[in-house]
Amino acid sequence: MVPAMPSHPHDRLFRRTFSNPVHAVEELRAVLPAGLVSGLDLAQLELVNGATYVDEALAERQVDLLYSVPITGADSSALVYVLFEHQSSVDSRMPARLLVYMARIWDQWMREHPTGLLPPVNPVVLHHSSSGWTGSTRFIDRVAVPPALRAALERHLPDFVFLLDDLTRLSEAELHARATTAALRLTLSAMRLGRDGQPAELARWASLLLETLTEPDGLRAFESLLRYLVAVREDDFVDALVKATNDAEVETIAMTYKERLIEQGRAEGEARGRAKGRAEGVRELLSKLLQLKFGPLDEATAERLAAADLELLELWSERVLTAERLAAVFAD
Repeated sequence: MVPAMPSHPHDRLFRRTFSNPVHAVEELRAVLPAGLVSGLDLAQLELVNGATYVDEALAERQVDLLYSVPITGADSSALVYVLFEHQSSVDSRMPARLLVYMARIWDQWMREHPTGLLPPVNPVVLHHSSSGWTGSTRFIDRVAVPPALRAALERHLPDFVFLLDDLTRLSEAELHARATTAALRLTLSAMRLGRDGQPAELARWASLLLETLTEPDGLRAFESLLRYLVAVREDDFVDALVKATNDAEVETIAMTYKERLIEQGRAEGEARGRAKGRAEGVRELLSKLLQLKFGPLDEATAERLAAADLELLELWSERVLTAERLAAVFAD
């Protein structure tokens, strides 16, 4: 599976941060049970590139990463699946969704390994929202089992409890205590802070911002964080944070980057406008060609044309020249 490029600010910051094994290991050490941590060789953690299992319909609020990690003293590895959930309300169906995602992981593994036992998959949900997580973390709680039959049915139903890292339930000090790099401490704080929260100490954030720039890959981490804050905040928080560093070089970097973001946004907007205009032209021409060849279009066909993107419209335009039936134009 080839993951789409993250489009949401939360997604970009999450993938940028936790694709780095150093940060991923620190997150897993903080959330996995101690007995499991001691049984995994986290120093050998590897990101499984190109793997994503999230439903397309949920891609706007979820992004996932899959890691492979050797089991200490064994010739096998475990898979740790981390789902980043960001939404304003709690998805009570999360245990059921995770079971689907885990099944997809195992299905792919079986196709690549026709023999042998399945690797354990440990699901972790990293969550932040205004309310905090209030739903169940156990799968069986999502199954409609009458209390009188639960004992009889439980052994015949799949069940698991996913590990929840709810950033909104932790203080900033608790988050910082589990991270050794300034970049990760600042990232966790930013995720926890959300769109309108205020840090307890702006000066501490400013200090972390300066420290981030001294770390390996610090400039990229610095720019990723600024990009995130500029995207999710509508107040002057970013300007206040940069000013609190009292560092002329940082202010120059931030100003240059903000100007680049503005210019990039303008260019992307113009590109979208050109693509939309071209799509409208192709859509109008295709509609005329279809009507000339097959007669008036029914409502379903008109709606399909209206919802199609430029790529689909161009494909259908090529087919209309040779198609003998209307259905052949839209065949999958």
